[in-house]
Amino acid sequence: MKIESPDHIYAHLICRGRNREEIFHWDEDRWLYLTLLRENLNKFSVKLYAWVLMSNHVHLLVNGGSTTAFSDLLRRTNGVYARRFNRTKGRSGAVWQENPRIQPIVFDDYFIACQFYIELNPVRAALIEDPSDYPWSSCLYHAAGRSDHLTSPSPWYSALGDTDAGRQKAYRRLLNERLRVQL
Repeated sequence: MKIESPDHIYAHLICRGRNREEIFHWDEDRWLYLTLLRENLNKFSVKLYAWVLMSNHVHLLVNGGSTTAFSDLLRRTNGVYARRFNRTKGRSGAVWQENPRIQPIVFDDYFIACQFYIELNPVRAALIEDPSDYPWSSCLYHAAGRSDHLTSPSPWYSALGDTDAGRQKAYRRLLNERLRVQL
């Protein structure tokens, strides 16, 4: 089923550190990025459905009115983060790779695959075995119902059950199936 419509564009956004360098050294760095992201999601009317912060890159699964909103979201969030990062680390220069990737999503099956890809990223990187153990991801929202004040329930996620507990249980089952396929 096709999910794109004139007023809703879905996309997978990927931002990498320059030369794949670390962009998050401490939890304070990650909290700063998430705070900036939350402010700018509202400012640019973008919904965030899945996300993960890795040490040297960020994945975001979003919905908005235009690809310009996605570019503005990243430019503002990443720009302010880079200035503060450089100031606190006593450095200068680019923090992020130029031209973040904005991959449009048109079909439901790709949206679902993308969400699992994002939330399983820490497992693939061998940081953890259970994606729900990684605190810097939307997986805690989807699998355990922990609000992060960032993640919005996608129409796909909302259709997994009639209650929060039902959706979380269904999501954990699907996540575990994906996890077994990966290993």
